[in-house]
Amino acid sequence: MANTDVNEVLQQILKDNPNIMDESDLVDSLRKVPAQSKSSEIEVSESEYKGHPLVVLKEGRLKFQFGKAKARMILEEAKLIQDFVNDGEVPEENLWQTDSGNDNLCLNPEAQYRFSFGKPKATLALACLNEIEDWLDTQDD
Repeated sequence: MANTDVNEVLQQILKDNPNIMDESDLVDSLRKVPAQSKSSEIEVSESEYKGHPLVVLKEGRLKFQFGKAKARMILEEAKLIQDFVNDGEVPEENLWQTDSGNDNLCLNPEAQYRFSFGKPKATLALACLNEIEDWLDTQDD
């Protein structure tokens, strides 16, 4: 899904919900948009790595898979991810530059093993917030 698709979804949400007052209202509204309206080509499935469950998001050749802890991070940081996708203000400590010069968003910059990804995967994660939350609900803690 292109950035313009995300912007169109956001504009429609703001138009349909004039009472949105803060970031949490916006994130809640984003979660209510069905994945089909964002992109009909997104596949959501499950996998596992060394016995640990993974959610797999796939759109065309792009594949993004992660486990429960990272799924929770994505849900908690949806606003930061949205800002990154829309070239908004992102704290400097959350930006990591790849060897090719592209910016990646890092959700846990202080951790030893960082969780970072570029705009294509960030956009895919935003399009699947409901599915990520539903998958987490099916997992035993």
